Amino acid sequence: MSGLVAPRQTQAERSESTINRILDATVECLVELGYSRTSTLVVHERAGISRGALLHHFPLRAELMAAAVDHMFEQMQATIDVTSGSQGDPVDRAVRTLWSTFTSNLGVAAQELLTAARTDPELRTALVRREADLNRRIHAMFGRVFGPELVSRPLYDTTFRLLAQAMRGAAATRALHPDASARPDLIRWAEVATRLLAVESL
Repeated sequence: MSGLVAPRQTQAERSESTINRILDATVECLVELGYSRTSTLVVHERAGISRGALLHHFPLRAELMAAAVDHMFEQMQATIDVTSGSQGDPVDRAVRTLWSTFTSNLGVAAQELLTAARTDPELRTALVRREADLNRRIHAMFGRVFGPELVSRPLYDTTFRLLAQAMRGAAATRALHPDASARPDLIRWAEVATRLLAVESL
């Protein structure tokens, strides 16, 4: 009996596979090496493709980095969408999910890009073009974690912004204190969020 022959990939499938390899390699390099050392040369070597193949899809380094942000978001969304359906207190779940997002490898890579954008005009322009859409999608994604009842509360938007900003800052300090003792008091954050969300009117 002859073995089954796997169907050949189409050109579109091969292209998508190559892009995913490039973007996975970019995220890995951002985490391990930082933005300044994540050159297109390093990325194509890590991805195991030719430099020509990388430049075909991403002729500009800034566009490669911006595409990596989109790629990271898709990966985070897949993980967070699973969390949104779990049991337990939704505020506690959302706080822990936010913190794990900011401190994951994907969060570290995103922080590298945000910091670098301050002094890299091309990167800043590329990220700004995606900012509004990504913020909208992140807001919707975590809205599913908190649940519709909490999202409808008067101070939900304020609560979410405060949590995200506080966690982003706390996560950034882990560059100096990467050990477990740098973990913030997530229970206290959840308590604050719960109190804000309990406010009935502005």
